[in-house]
Parts: sequence; structure tokens; C-alpha cells
Amino acid sequence: MNNCCRNQLCCFFLVASIIAMGWLLSPHCLAQENSPPQIEQVLNQPAKIDFRNITLEDAFDRLSESIGVKFSLDPSAMAQLPFGSLTQLSAVQLQGMSWRDALKELLKPLALTFQTGSNQIFILGTEELLRQPRKLNLVELDALVRLQNSNLSDREENLIKQIREETRSNFALIEFGKPREKTDEDCSEDSLSKIPQPANKVLNIYCRELGKEEKVSDATWYLRAELEQGRAGNIEIIIFSARKLIDMKLNRQITIQFKQQPVQTILQDLARQAVLDISFEPGCIAMLDENTRDKCTLIMRDGSIKNALEVLSGTTGLAHEIDRDGNLYISAGDLLRQTAAAQQAAGTVTYSNPNPLICTITTKLPGTDIETMILIRENDLANHGLLDKYHQLHRDSIDDFMRYLKAYQPPTVSPDN
Repeated sequence: MNNCCRNQLCCFFLVASIIAMGWLLSPHCLAQENSPPQIEQVLNQPAKIDFRNITLEDAFDRLSESIGVKFSLDPSAMAQLPFGSLTQLSAVQLQGMSWRDALKELLKPLALTFQTGSNQIFILGTEELLRQPRKLNLVELDALVRLQNSNLSDREENLIKQIREETRSNFALIEFGKPREKTDEDCSEDSLSKIPQPANKVLNIYCRELGKEEKVSDATWYLRAELEQGRAGNIEIIIFSARKLIDMKLNRQITIQFKQQPVQTILQDLARQAVLDISFEPGCIAMLDENTRDKCTLIMRDGSIKNALEVLSGTTGLAHEIDRDGNLYISAGDLLRQTAAAQQAAGTVTYSNPNPLICTITTKLPGTDIETMILIRENDLANHGLLDKYHQLHRDSIDDFMRYLKAYQPPTVSPDN
């Protein structure tokens, strides 16, 4: 492939990637966009915050008016807080620092963080907040924040003792269903270092070490504090497999009412309520008949997310599973495939794909090791005037590659090799 064609393809995929991210990625991924200079300039300016008894939602409405930048609150993160976006900020007074540092301090007591996007700032949940299998109560949120902001080192080998001392909280450790007062010194020693690290990070390391002993490859942790009369005695750090944690998320009780909605929209909302990423087998939604695909009704009161997924599977033929990365994966079930194949063979196909997939791009999100697959569909490019350019580049690249193959001479292999 010549350099000119290669450069054209690179430019095309760059533009297509930017477009696709805007349509297909969640707010977590959108937050990884490079922010324009004006947002960076605003974040570097001196800040002044004086809030008293205000909800999180109102606080960011005021901040948006003050600095002229839109704030977007991630619904998944808000669903983890005790009162959602209506969670109260009792009293916040910050000055003598940049807006960047002020936002960090404002969000720290709520286990939230932020990322800048192309034209807004996204308010997101920290990894530990989103990991929790249910909405946190106030005691659990306070305990999580203490773990995130208390540093541990190897000065004390007993992990749980040091956590209690640094956080000034009465934590208990439950390892795969068994209470443990004294941690294994060898395992603790591997988890701690001379350089102080936040307790939540040390717990991640400890889970990996403990998982090796228990032969559990995905060991993780979460917090639990059962309240009695508004107070909690012990706050438990529960260590067990990430898969069981996902099962707990799917067993969350929800009340939903979807009437005449696209089935894909319903599935995406269920994934959001379970705080799970979702992906679809290409073409599986298009196998559904028009009414099922675009006018689905699902009403449920005090049922689990798992129940809702099973109802959808029964009524649509779509299958669901948790893939090896812990994401909710939607595909066509056997019956749906058989029905689609029979209709196609009989010439009575009732489904179509008005927006076929024409290529995929796998890329790493900027500044992370996270890989994401971006799906490029025909109408997406057509709507932005890129479809003809794509076809031209595709033809040019194929022609160029065929010329290369015709002229290709395999290397001569020496008999001695």
C-alpha cells in the first residue's frame, strides 16, 4: 500500500473514530476525549466555592453558571449514592486553589471524580464506588471515602489493624465468607510497601494475593454496613469473586415501566442500573421483527434486573450472559437464529438491518490501557458525508493490495533452515 493511500486511510479512521465515540460509547468513555484549550484554561483559573446545604445537582448547576462550562452527571454514579443527585453537600468552602483542585476536593467526600470532554466536564464514579453491588447508605459511603483517603505502608504488617488505625473506623474483614481478625503476614507483607498507598489500592493488591492462595483469579472487595436505628457497628470489607459481585448487581430490586420503547434502549437502561458495561452481537437486534425491535413493553415492580433480562429473553429470543471481562453481552438465542434462518430460506424474511456494520476499529482510550472496539455503520458515515470517501479509500486500498500480491515473491528458504 502506497504512503498516500495509507495516510488517507489513517485520516479516515481518525475521523470515523471520533464520530463513533460520540454515538457508541458510554459517558465513561466519552470522558476520555481530549478537552479543548478553553476548558483547560478555566480549570487552571482561581476557584471560589461557598456552598451550604445544597444538593449535588444544584451545586453543579451553580458551578456551570459560574464558570460557563456544562457539567454532566453520570447516571450510574448517581445511582450508587445514598440519595442520587439529590445527595446533600452540607458545607463546602474552597478558595486559594485552581478549579481543577477545587473540583477534586468537592468530589472527594462522595467518592466521585471528573474527566473533561470535548465541550463539557463529566462527573463520574470512582472504580470503588461503581464496584459496589447496591446503592450505598451514608455509613458505607463514609467508609469508602475513608479507605480512598487513608494511606497504608509496611510499618504495620497486620493489614486490618492498620486500616482501623488510619481510618479510625471499626472495619471487619470477611474473606470468602469467613471472618478474619488477623491477616496472613506473608500475604500482607506482599501487599504493603515502604511507599504509602491509599487503603483501597492496598486492598486491591491484597485481593490478588489472597486470590492466588484460594485459586480465585478475579478476587475483589466491596463494603457492607447493615444499619440498625441509623447506625452501624462493624463495617465489613467483603472479599470474594468478581463474578459473585456481578450476580449481586443483577439481583438488585428495581421498578421499571417501558412502553413501546426500542428493546436496545431497555437493555442499555438495565445495564446502567446494574452498573455494568453492555455490548451486542452485531446484527442480533436486526433479527427481531419490527414491533419487537422498536415497540417493546416491559413493566415490572420490585423485581430484579436478572428477572427483567429473563423476561426480555423470553419475549424477544435474545440471549444474555456475562462475558469474561465482566460485561453484559447480548446475542441472538438459538430459537431466534433458527427462526431467522427459516424465514430467510423461505424468502419471508421479516427483519432487516437498515444500518449495516461496515468496519470495526479497535483502539486504546487516550491515557489508559483500556481497549475499546468502535463499530462503524453505513448510515453513520453517510450522515456525515463520509460514505463515498470510505468506499473510494476501500477500493483504492484493495486495488493497491492486489497489485502487491501479484508482484509478491516469497522469500527463498535455505535447505539448511
